[in-house]
Amino acid sequence: MLTLINTARRKKNRPLLTLDYRLGLAAKDHSDSMAKHGYFAHRGRDGSNFQMRMKRHGYPLSHSAENLAKARDASTVFQMWSDSKGHRVNMMNKKYTRVGIVRTGDYWTANFSAPAGT
Repeated sequence: MLTLINTARRKKNRPLLTLDYRLGLAAKDHSDSMAKHGYFAHRGRDGSNFQMRMKRHGYPLSHSAENLAKARDASTVFQMWSDSKGHRVNMMNKKYTRVGIVRTGDYWTANFSAPAGT
Protein backbone atom coordinates (compact mmCIF):
# COMPACT_ATOMS: atom_id res chain seq x y z
CA MET A 1 0.00 0.00 0.00
CA LEU A 2 2.80 2.41 0.85
CA THR A 3 4.37 1.83 -2.58
CA LEU A 4 1.06 2.53 -4.32
CA ILE A 5 0.52 5.75 -2.39
CA ASN A 6 4.11 6.96 -2.77
CA THR A 7 4.08 6.25 -6.50
CA ALA A 8 1.02 8.50 -6.83
CA ARG A 9 2.60 11.15 -4.58
CA ARG A 10 5.82 11.12 -6.62
CA LYS A 11 3.81 11.83 -9.81
CA LYS A 12 2.32 14.92 -8.10
CA ASN A 13 5.67 16.08 -6.66
CA ARG A 14 4.56 15.43 -3.09
CA PRO A 15 7.03 14.36 -0.41
CA LEU A 16 7.13 10.61 0.00
CA LEU A 17 5.54 9.15 3.11
CA THR A 18 7.62 7.26 5.64
CA LEU A 19 6.25 4.74 8.10
CA ASP A 20 5.96 5.79 11.72
CA TYR A 21 5.52 2.94 14.20
CA ARG A 22 3.35 5.08 16.51
CA LEU A 23 0.90 5.84 13.71
CA GLY A 24 1.02 2.17 12.78
CA LEU A 25 0.14 1.09 16.32
CA ALA A 26 -2.82 3.49 16.36
CA ALA A 27 -3.98 2.14 12.99
CA LYS A 28 -3.54 -1.45 14.18
CA ASP A 29 -5.63 -0.87 17.28
CA HIS A 30 -8.46 0.48 15.15
CA SER A 31 -8.32 -2.16 12.41
CA ASP A 32 -8.12 -4.90 15.04
CA SER A 33 -11.14 -3.49 16.87
CA MET A 34 -13.24 -3.15 13.72
CA ALA A 35 -12.39 -6.71 12.65
CA LYS A 36 -13.02 -8.20 16.09
CA HIS A 37 -16.31 -6.41 16.71
CA GLY A 38 -17.61 -6.25 13.12
CA TYR A 39 -18.10 -2.52 12.71
CA PHE A 40 -16.75 0.05 10.26
CA ALA A 41 -16.42 3.63 11.53
CA HIS A 42 -13.87 6.32 12.29
CA ARG A 43 -15.14 6.49 15.87
CA GLY A 44 -13.78 3.68 18.02
CA ARG A 45 -15.94 1.51 20.26
CA ASP A 46 -14.48 3.43 23.20
CA GLY A 47 -15.54 6.75 21.66
CA SER A 48 -12.03 7.60 20.46
CA ASN A 49 -11.18 9.39 17.25
CA PHE A 50 -8.00 8.81 15.25
CA GLN A 51 -6.09 11.66 16.91
CA MET A 52 -6.85 10.27 20.34
CA ARG A 53 -5.59 6.85 19.22
CA MET A 54 -2.43 8.43 17.78
CA LYS A 55 -1.80 10.30 21.02
CA ARG A 56 -2.22 7.08 23.05
CA HIS A 57 0.75 5.70 21.15
CA GLY A 58 2.95 8.72 21.74
CA TYR A 59 2.35 10.73 18.56
CA PRO A 60 1.83 14.41 19.49
CA LEU A 61 -1.11 16.28 18.04
CA SER A 62 -0.37 17.47 14.54
CA HIS A 63 -2.11 18.04 11.21
CA SER A 64 -3.43 14.56 10.45
CA ALA A 65 -6.14 12.43 8.85
CA GLU A 66 -7.43 8.87 8.73
CA ASN A 67 -8.56 6.72 5.81
CA LEU A 68 -10.54 3.52 6.30
CA ALA A 69 -11.51 0.80 3.87
CA LYS A 70 -12.93 -2.68 3.87
CA ALA A 71 -11.58 -4.75 1.00
CA ARG A 72 -9.33 -7.73 0.35
CA ASP A 73 -6.31 -6.26 -1.38
CA ALA A 74 -4.18 -3.13 -1.46
CA SER A 75 -4.86 -2.29 -5.10
CA THR A 76 -8.64 -2.28 -4.52
CA VAL A 77 -8.27 -0.10 -1.42
CA PHE A 78 -5.94 2.29 -3.23
CA GLN A 79 -8.44 2.61 -6.09
CA MET A 80 -11.32 3.19 -3.65
CA TRP A 81 -9.35 5.92 -1.87
CA SER A 82 -8.26 7.45 -5.19
CA ASP A 83 -11.88 7.60 -6.39
CA SER A 84 -13.05 9.38 -3.22
CA LYS A 85 -12.21 13.08 -3.10
CA GLY A 86 -11.73 13.22 0.68
CA HIS A 87 -9.62 10.09 0.84
CA ARG A 88 -7.54 11.18 -2.16
CA VAL A 89 -6.91 14.58 -0.52
CA ASN A 90 -5.64 12.77 2.59
CA MET A 91 -3.31 10.53 0.55
CA MET A 92 -1.94 13.44 -1.46
CA ASN A 93 -1.73 16.17 1.20
CA LYS A 94 1.71 17.76 0.86
CA LYS A 95 1.87 18.46 4.61
CA TYR A 96 1.82 14.74 5.38
CA THR A 97 5.16 12.98 5.51
CA ARG A 98 4.40 10.20 8.03
CA VAL A 99 1.96 7.32 7.82
CA GLY A 100 0.87 4.19 9.61
CA ILE A 101 -1.02 1.64 7.49
CA VAL A 102 -2.46 -1.59 8.84
CA ARG A 103 -4.75 -4.29 7.50
CA THR A 104 -6.53 -6.70 9.83
CA GLY A 105 -8.58 -9.14 7.79
CA ASP A 106 -10.39 -6.90 5.31
CA TYR A 107 -10.24 -3.80 7.54
CA TRP A 108 -7.69 -1.16 6.52
CA THR A 109 -6.69 1.90 8.51
CA ALA A 110 -4.20 4.53 7.36
CA ASN A 111 -3.19 7.40 9.64
CA PHE A 112 -1.52 10.25 7.77
CA SER A 113 0.32 13.00 9.61
CA ALA A 114 2.63 15.95 9.38
CA PRO A 115 5.80 15.63 11.45
CA ALA A 116 5.07 15.21 15.14
CA GLY A 117 3.88 18.39 16.78
CA THR A 118 3.36 20.44 13.59
